Amino acid sequence: MSATAALLQSLDVISAETVTMLAELDAAALTPDRREAKRRVLEIKGLANELFDWLNAVGLEETRN
Repeated sequence: MSATAALLQSLDVISAETVTMLAELDAAALTPDRREAKRRVLEIKGLANELFDWLNAVGLEETRN
């Protein structure tokens, strides 16, 4: 498996976990701490998506001569 493929697979897992985290946070009463937790999870999800898009565009494999 290439480096890019491994990272993309890991990012897919991270994205799936953020969905689970958000569902748990949404199911509970929204206190200030939970609101902050939700904000941070959404930030993680956004950054993971940004990295996913970047990796899809550029990849990490070495160019071959």
